[in-house]
Formats: sequence, structure tokens, C-alpha cells
Amino acid sequence: MTDTTKATNTVSTGPAVRSQFANEPEMRELVEMFVSELPQRTQALLDAFTAQQWEMVQRVSHQLKGASAGYGFPTIGTAAGRVEEAVKAGPTTTADAVTQLNDSIRQLVSLCQRATI
Repeated sequence: MTDTTKATNTVSTGPAVRSQFANEPEMRELVEMFVSELPQRTQALLDAFTAQQWEMVQRVSHQLKGASAGYGFPTIGTAAGRVEEAVKAGPTTTADAVTQLNDSIRQLVSLCQRATI
């Protein structure tokens, strides 16, 4: 079994990730709701990674990839797509594969932690 504890040590660093819809009043409430749900989504992703539940990692990252663009966060969508593709490429049984996936998840979680209107 490989070590999957590193992703839980993610700390957000870097500039705020702003929605492309920040200046659109009709989107503000929707974007706020999306941003408020990101901590639960990223925790689900981290929990699934730690438990090596690869199907769940793929599912959560796929959902983030799809939803983030609709709320004006294409960088989150791109990062989520990398996580999804890393899991799809499998197998996630080698140390290198897990390390690469860990790095992708850390980047995605960092972006989500910095998301704002």
C-alpha cells in the first residue's frame, strides 16, 4: 500500500482565484453558493484519496471540473481535469502514480481554497 497522507497537508498559497462572473450581479448568489460548497467537496476529495477510493476521487474531480466552468472558475476546472485524468490513466498502485496524483490534488485543493467571488 502507498502513502496517501500528504494531500491532507494542503495549505493554500498564492493569489485569490476570482470568478469570471465577479462583476455580474445576477450570478453573484450562485457563485457564492458554489464557493461555499468547495470546502465540503475538497474534503470529500481528500478523504477519498486518503482511503484510496479511486472511483470516488474520479467522481468528485469530474463534478468539480464540470461545475467550475459554469461558475467562472476555469483554472479549477483544468486542475480537476488533471486529477480525473490521472485516476483514469491508472493504475494508482505505484508510488510514482500516487505521488503524481497527490500533487495534482494538492494543486486543485489549493485553488479551491483560494476561490472567491
